[in-house]
Amino acid sequence: MTVAVCLLAYSLLVLAIGPRLLRRSTATGHAPRAGILAWQAASWSVIGSWVLAGLTMTTTATVPTQGPGGLFHACLTVVREAVSPPHSAWLRLAGAAVAVGVATRAVGCLMHGWWVARRRRRRHLAVLRMIGRPRPGLGALVLDQVIEPVVYCLPGRAGRVVATAGALDRLTGTQLQAVLAHERAHLHGWHHLPLGAAQSLDRAFPGIALFRIAAVETARLVEMRADDVAARRYGCQQVAEALIALADGPAPRDALAAAGVETAQRVERMLSGRTHPLRAGWPSLTLVALFAVGPLVSVLLPILGMTVRYWGICPLPT
Repeated sequence: MTVAVCLLAYSLLVLAIGPRLLRRSTATGHAPRAGILAWQAASWSVIGSWVLAGLTMTTTATVPTQGPGGLFHACLTVVREAVSPPHSAWLRLAGAAVAVGVATRAVGCLMHGWWVARRRRRRHLAVLRMIGRPRPGLGALVLDQVIEPVVYCLPGRAGRVVATAGALDRLTGTQLQAVLAHERAHLHGWHHLPLGAAQSLDRAFPGIALFRIAAVETARLVEMRADDVAARRYGCQQVAEALIALADGPAPRDALAAAGVETAQRVERMLSGRTHPLRAGWPSLTLVALFAVGPLVSVLLPILGMTVRYWGICPLPT
């Protein structure tokens, strides 16, 4: 039972201070890829701790009392005291409900969100194939009938980069290539996967600040990551100018548009330069490591505590 309490306490700690720590480490966007990983690690660490807590409440640890396993009987008894819940059918039922409910809700919303987004994108792509035309050397579908300046991509296996006639008229050649590189970075980096996961957890558990903020921050960081990829080839100045030119274009649903999220902050970031990504990513990577080992430490601490408490009760049998 102590293990379940420690897991729940860990999850409450992450929910309480996690958003503040993560926002502080990812606010500047100097290392967006590490920031994306940190938000994902925090969110799924909480889900994992809830499921593990429920499972430990339903599991009765058994230990051998004779034979070859008798050597470790006393030591395993210590572990059983730390892990096993009280002999209460109601607590076991509650633990099973928590484990199954949380896992089913999280995975169910994740799969449902993926299926709905995939269906919408397939319909969108079918329309694009009818009204769009490929431009030789551009690597994108062009919508000649649309005058709004928009460049976006439909992610997935059959992902496509789309540009409207309004965008082609407004952007210079280098700016257009920079925006197209931005969209290809979304496709090659599979950015829709962490974004979809964050949005699914927000829908699955509404009202929890960590999941709500993670969805918003992930959307911002994936755009910054694509900005960085484009800037390496075409320069920060060209990316910033392209974002400004496309700032008033509407972003299609279920698509990743170049100028759809936090455009002003991203332009300022491009114009001000960036810290070395390896150095800037250390705070986020440190948080990733802490969130990754958090549930494991929550399980081991009660067991180690019981071992210290009963130190010396594991003598070799005579």
